[in-house]
Amino acid sequence: MFLRAVHQMTSPVYWLGYARGMSVWITRFVALALVAGGPVSALAEVPKGETAVRLGFYTSDRFTYAPTGQRKTLEGPQIGLDWPLSVSRSGDQILRLSPTVVFGGAGRKGGDLDAMIYRLMVTARLRTANKPFFTVVGAGVGITQGRDGTTFSKAARLTGYLGLGYDLGRANAASIPFVQLGYQICQKQSRGWQLEAGVRF
Repeated sequence: MFLRAVHQMTSPVYWLGYARGMSVWITRFVALALVAGGPVSALAEVPKGETAVRLGFYTSDRFTYAPTGQRKTLEGPQIGLDWPLSVSRSGDQILRLSPTVVFGGAGRKGGDLDAMIYRLMVTARLRTANKPFFTVVGAGVGITQGRDGTTFSKAARLTGYLGLGYDLGRANAASIPFVQLGYQICQKQSRGWQLEAGVRF
């Protein structure tokens, strides 16, 4: 599973295929991020080096798709933002608002289902001072919207997240690239693994 995700993320052909027809969804994601982060920025200055943009690949656990009774998966690229809400005095614990959009099955053929997943979570990044490793925990809500004939309940579901990450740059750099592997805890199509690369600035 992990090797497949790495292969997908490093294939230019794969990402070019996904790029087609995604402009509308990216616009919606940006709007979501602005709506969610706007009130926060009005209350407090955003700490430098703690805003992050993430790009990754999500693959759900296999689940029974109710309309057909078949075992299916939902997988595809995802884009996310981490907007800091508060930072501890030491800087080792950061509370963030983290919207994410998953483009499940967009622009590709296969046995997986076509749907969008929208998540709005509050996450905490925890690390030990001067160490590149960090832990991420989070909780929030998620909604799955079917596409191209795929149907899901649009009810919002509680969701959780557990992840481990590694910073690839110096702690005092203006921008810090990182990688992150995590597991999304939810129901059916919204439960699974995600591998991400991003940058904090």
